[in-house]
Amino acid sequence: MRQTLAIFLDAYRELNSKKLFWIVMAISLAVVVALAIPTNNERGIQMFGVTVELPLVSSKEISPKGFYAFILSWVGVNWWLTWGAILLALVSTAGMIPDMVSSGSIELSLSRPIGRLRLFLTKYAAGLLFVAAQSAVFGIGAWLVMGIRGGSWSPTPLMAIPIATLVFSYVFCICVLIGMATRSTLLALLGTVIIWLGIWAFTTTEGILQSERVRSESEVVRIDSQLGQLRDTLKAVDDKIAETTAASEARQPAVETLPGDIAQSAPTPDAATPDSSGPADARDPSRGPPRRPGGTNRLLSAGRAVLFAAQASQSLDGLRRSRESLSGQITSLETRRPERAKSAESVRRWHRILKAVVTLMPKTGETKNLFQRTVVDKEDQEGLFRLLANFTGDQDVKETSDAINRRSLGWVLGTSLLFEALVLALAAWIFCRRDF
Repeated sequence: MRQTLAIFLDAYRELNSKKLFWIVMAISLAVVVALAIPTNNERGIQMFGVTVELPLVSSKEISPKGFYAFILSWVGVNWWLTWGAILLALVSTAGMIPDMVSSGSIELSLSRPIGRLRLFLTKYAAGLLFVAAQSAVFGIGAWLVMGIRGGSWSPTPLMAIPIATLVFSYVFCICVLIGMATRSTLLALLGTVIIWLGIWAFTTTEGILQSERVRSESEVVRIDSQLGQLRDTLKAVDDKIAETTAASEARQPAVETLPGDIAQSAPTPDAATPDSSGPADARDPSRGPPRRPGGTNRLLSAGRAVLFAAQASQSLDGLRRSRESLSGQITSLETRRPERAKSAESVRRWHRILKAVVTLMPKTGETKNLFQRTVVDKEDQEGLFRLLANFTGDQDVKETSDAINRRSLGWVLGTSLLFEALVLALAAWIFCRRDF
């Protein structure tokens, strides 16, 4: 145990002697302070007394806690800790193993009363101190920002420490293996960066295919839903057309016989009216023309029937036009659905293949996303999804994020740590078997 602590102390002294270590430490602290300056209010983002009108990030949509959790995750963790700080850490630690195994240095290390495997693993763990120290500064600062500015003293921001250290360990094990095989700091650094970019390209492509798969499958579901609604509407229109046609046909005969009925109800010239007292030409002119029983009512009925027939005709024309439009929409959707279903199946097939390949690689992207999954509350995620959908134009961003978040920790961390263990085991085997 004493020998292990001595190696860790030597590693700390080595880091302490490098100016880059303190420069990165200062940058981590500056990033936390910079992210604590802006805040959100009811109108948008406020900074130095000036408010930028951004309703989607206002306090009505996202709480102050969710606002700081989002910017600490998006800027602090995603960009600084897991890209900038790791790249600078690689520059500082890439020569740790090549310098140890170089001529003149390895003899001094092996002269200590410690086994080779233990020496190698202790040296590797000491290399992780660089990012662990940077992430500790950032994590503690993020915790203070969330407490003072966001009003939440939850310890979840401290998750930045293990998350950033894990992401660095995925990359550092590759650097150690290349350094052991080549004994060159420059080749170890360049090789690690190239492999890291390759892993990033594969995982990013898998994420894009995941998003495209979600969009394609969602579009097929939306087409099926629209087809169901349009078919139900078309059936209702057909029923209405049949009902209107039947009602129109039922009233049409009454309209055709109305003139004959009126003619038959008119009295003959030689017929006397009920109140006449003599011949028609001998009646009192002041009494006016003779009344025809029921004639006015029959004329009103005839007018209503004609008006109903006209309205029914107009309604039928409108219903038929609506039916023609609905039929066109249904035909268009039925034509488009097989194409989208075929495209979705193709994307699904390629995504399965690429996901199987990515399973064998370290999940740097998913690991750093664990910070957002841990820190951001569910009630604030809806506002963040609306913000991302408005910013990226992707209306399925929530479904895509849910699909990624449904991936278990066993798949994200388990497969990544298995990759790291295999690479580290190979490097340790080379170190233990090589004759220095």
